[in-house]
Amino acid sequence: MLILVLGFWSSCMDASQFLYLSEIFPTQIRGQGTAVGMCAWYAAQIIILVAGPIALTNIGWKFLLVMVIPTGIYWFLIFFLFPETRQKSLEDINEAFGEVTVVHYAGATEAEEQEYHKAIEAEHDMEVRRASLVETEKVDVQTKV
Repeated sequence: MLILVLGFWSSCMDASQFLYLSEIFPTQIRGQGTAVGMCAWYAAQIIILVAGPIALTNIGWKFLLVMVIPTGIYWFLIFFLFPETRQKSLEDINEAFGEVTVVHYAGATEAEEQEYHKAIEAEHDMEVRRASLVETEKVDVQTKV
Protein backbone atom coordinates (compact mmCIF):
# COMPACT_ATOMS: atom_id res chain seq x y z
CA MET A 1 0.00 0.00 0.00
CA LEU A 2 2.82 2.38 0.85
CA ILE A 3 4.43 1.77 -2.54
CA LEU A 4 1.13 2.54 -4.31
CA VAL A 5 0.56 5.74 -2.32
CA LEU A 6 4.11 6.96 -2.84
CA GLY A 7 4.03 6.01 -6.52
CA PHE A 8 0.80 7.93 -7.06
CA TRP A 9 1.97 10.87 -4.96
CA SER A 10 5.34 11.22 -6.66
CA SER A 11 4.03 10.80 -10.20
CA CYS A 12 0.92 12.97 -9.88
CA MET A 13 1.51 15.53 -7.16
CA ASP A 14 5.26 16.04 -6.87
CA ALA A 15 6.00 16.21 -10.59
CA SER A 16 3.24 18.58 -11.62
CA GLN A 17 3.38 21.05 -8.75
CA PHE A 18 6.77 22.41 -9.78
CA LEU A 19 5.55 23.13 -13.29
CA TYR A 20 2.25 24.57 -12.13
CA LEU A 21 3.97 26.84 -9.62
CA SER A 22 6.03 28.43 -12.36
CA GLU A 23 2.97 28.87 -14.59
CA ILE A 24 0.41 30.46 -12.30
CA PHE A 25 2.33 33.59 -11.38
CA PRO A 26 2.56 36.68 -13.60
CA THR A 27 5.87 37.05 -15.40
CA GLN A 28 7.24 39.83 -13.21
CA ILE A 29 6.83 37.83 -9.95
CA ARG A 30 7.19 34.28 -11.31
CA GLY A 31 10.55 33.68 -9.61
CA GLN A 32 9.44 34.99 -6.22
CA GLY A 33 6.14 33.09 -6.33
CA THR A 34 7.87 29.85 -7.24
CA ALA A 35 10.36 30.38 -4.40
CA VAL A 36 7.58 30.91 -1.84
CA GLY A 37 5.73 27.84 -3.12
CA MET A 38 8.88 25.72 -2.94
CA CYS A 39 9.56 26.90 0.63
CA ALA A 40 6.02 25.88 1.60
CA TRP A 41 6.50 22.50 -0.08
CA TYR A 42 9.77 21.84 1.74
CA ALA A 43 8.24 22.93 5.06
CA ALA A 44 5.38 20.46 4.53
CA GLN A 45 7.88 17.71 3.71
CA ILE A 46 9.79 18.36 6.91
CA ILE A 47 6.57 18.20 8.94
CA ILE A 48 5.60 14.90 7.29
CA LEU A 49 9.07 13.43 7.81
CA VAL A 50 9.19 14.44 11.47
CA ALA A 51 5.60 13.51 12.35
CA GLY A 52 5.43 10.45 10.08
CA PRO A 53 7.28 7.92 12.22
CA ILE A 54 5.46 9.06 15.37
CA ALA A 55 2.07 8.86 13.66
CA LEU A 56 2.90 5.48 12.11
CA THR A 57 3.82 4.15 15.55
CA ASN A 58 0.68 5.54 17.24
CA ILE A 59 -2.05 5.00 14.63
CA GLY A 60 -0.41 2.37 12.41
CA TRP A 61 -1.87 1.78 8.95
CA LYS A 62 -4.34 4.65 9.40
CA PHE A 63 -1.44 7.03 8.81
CA LEU A 64 -1.65 6.05 5.14
CA LEU A 65 -5.15 7.54 5.11
CA VAL A 66 -3.58 10.82 6.21
CA MET A 67 -1.62 10.70 2.95
CA VAL A 68 -4.35 9.26 0.69
CA ILE A 69 -7.30 11.47 1.66
CA PRO A 70 -5.54 14.85 1.11
CA THR A 71 -4.17 13.51 -2.18
CA GLY A 72 -7.72 12.69 -3.32
CA ILE A 73 -8.96 16.11 -2.25
CA TYR A 74 -6.08 17.85 -4.04
CA TRP A 75 -6.69 15.79 -7.18
CA PHE A 76 -10.36 16.79 -7.16
CA LEU A 77 -9.57 20.48 -6.61
CA ILE A 78 -6.87 20.57 -9.29
CA PHE A 79 -8.89 18.63 -11.87
CA PHE A 80 -12.12 20.59 -11.50
CA LEU A 81 -11.14 24.06 -10.27
CA PHE A 82 -7.71 24.93 -11.66
CA PRO A 83 -7.46 26.38 -15.19
CA GLU A 84 -6.16 24.12 -17.95
CA THR A 85 -2.59 24.94 -19.01
CA ARG A 86 -1.85 22.00 -21.30
CA GLN A 87 -0.23 22.92 -24.64
CA LYS A 88 -0.37 26.65 -23.96
CA SER A 89 2.49 29.10 -24.10
CA LEU A 90 3.46 31.02 -20.97
CA GLU A 91 1.91 34.12 -22.50
CA ASP A 92 -1.43 32.35 -22.94
CA ILE A 93 -1.22 30.99 -19.39
CA ASN A 94 -0.59 34.52 -18.12
CA GLU A 95 -3.76 35.62 -19.92
CA ALA A 96 -5.73 32.81 -18.23
CA PHE A 97 -4.68 34.30 -14.89
CA GLY A 98 -5.67 37.84 -15.81
CA GLU A 99 -2.57 39.34 -17.43
CA VAL A 100 -2.92 41.24 -20.70
CA THR A 101 -1.33 39.36 -23.62
CA VAL A 102 -0.46 40.92 -26.95
CA VAL A 103 0.82 37.85 -28.82
CA HIS A 104 -1.01 34.50 -28.85
CA TYR A 105 1.19 31.57 -29.87
CA ALA A 106 -1.23 28.74 -29.07
CA GLY A 107 -4.15 28.70 -31.49
CA ALA A 108 -2.68 31.40 -33.73
CA THR A 109 -4.09 31.65 -37.23
CA GLU A 110 -1.87 31.06 -40.25
CA ALA A 111 -1.76 34.80 -40.98
CA GLU A 112 -0.64 35.50 -37.39
CA GLU A 113 2.05 32.82 -37.62
CA GLN A 114 3.34 34.35 -40.87
CA GLU A 115 3.40 37.74 -39.15
CA TYR A 116 5.39 36.25 -36.25
CA HIS A 117 7.90 34.71 -38.66
CA LYS A 118 8.32 38.03 -40.51
CA ALA A 119 8.94 39.82 -37.21
CA ILE A 120 11.49 37.19 -36.15
CA GLU A 121 13.29 37.48 -39.52
CA ALA A 122 13.28 41.29 -39.28
CA GLU A 123 14.72 41.11 -35.78
CA HIS A 124 17.40 38.67 -36.97
CA ASP A 125 18.28 41.00 -39.87
CA MET A 126 18.61 43.92 -37.44
CA GLU A 127 20.97 41.89 -35.25
CA VAL A 128 23.10 40.96 -38.29
CA ARG A 129 23.27 44.62 -39.36
CA ARG A 130 24.12 45.72 -35.83
CA ALA A 131 26.91 43.14 -35.63
CA SER A 132 28.34 44.25 -38.99
CA LEU A 133 28.28 47.90 -37.85
CA VAL A 134 30.15 46.98 -34.70
CA GLU A 135 32.75 45.11 -36.78
CA THR A 136 33.07 48.11 -39.14
CA GLU A 137 33.61 50.46 -36.19
CA LYS A 138 36.29 48.13 -34.78
CA VAL A 139 38.11 48.14 -38.12
CA ASP A 140 37.86 51.96 -38.35
CA VAL A 141 39.23 52.35 -34.83
CA GLN A 142 42.11 49.96 -35.54
CA THR A 143 43.04 51.74 -38.79
CA LYS A 144 43.06 55.12 -37.05
CA VAL A 145 45.34 53.87 -34.29
